[in-house]
Amino acid sequence: MPMDCPDCGAPLTAADREADDYRCGRCGGLVREPRRSPGEDDDRPRRRRRPPPPKRGCGGLAIVLGVIGLLMLLACGGVIGAVVWAGKPRWEEYRSPTGNYTVELPAKARTDMADFAAKNGPVPPGVVCEGTILLGRMEEYRIVSAAFGPGGRFGITDEKILDEALKNLREGPTPARIVSTKDVTVSGYKAREVQLRLKEQNLLARIVVTPTKLYTVIAGGPFTDADEPRVRRFVESFKLNEPKPPPAPGDDDDE
Repeated sequence: MPMDCPDCGAPLTAADREADDYRCGRCGGLVREPRRSPGEDDDRPRRRRRPPPPKRGCGGLAIVLGVIGLLMLLACGGVIGAVVWAGKPRWEEYRSPTGNYTVELPAKARTDMADFAAKNGPVPPGVVCEGTILLGRMEEYRIVSAAFGPGGRFGITDEKILDEALKNLREGPTPARIVSTKDVTVSGYKAREVQLRLKEQNLLARIVVTPTKLYTVIAGGPFTDADEPRVRRFVESFKLNEPKPPPAPGDDDDE
């Protein structure tokens, strides 16, 4: 915008500019430049204002991360608490639906034990699986009963049946390593106590033979010693509720 000196009338040029105003080249008078309104054109470069620095402190992101961290902490605590709770034995006496035996279980009896057994192969007809799982310790407590079938035992002795059961453990579809074995008696019936290693599991079992059934009481897990007190309590608590009948003719255990 052209300007003239108000004192002498001389035109002011860019050479007369002094700072933000003008100094007249003829009379030396100081001429102040009228300030422009925001809408007027201005060819002078203007300095951009720097944005204010961000405020330091707990912003929204920090709060969100804090909440997430708290939730994760609570979730981890809940999982740990659940594992500890699930691994604590809560012993109760279990009576089989047929009333043939009683046993102490470290947790409530499950109704899906046959499904777990079926993961290692089909469950043969006449075989019943009962028991429970101690989830927090990855331990299984199982009672397997198998009927001898319509023809019965065919006069086979208890010792031969127990020997055949051990052979099946060693040579079955999932071979087991027998660590130790000893003869015991359960409710007057001949039985065999066995410590074995099956895949990655340490197990304690008692195999009990009766005139009509073969019972296998077995417990353990991958992180459990076969002689763990929980495992032994379960195995030793197994009791048959039927009295032992007198030996039948030809069923001599000493044969």
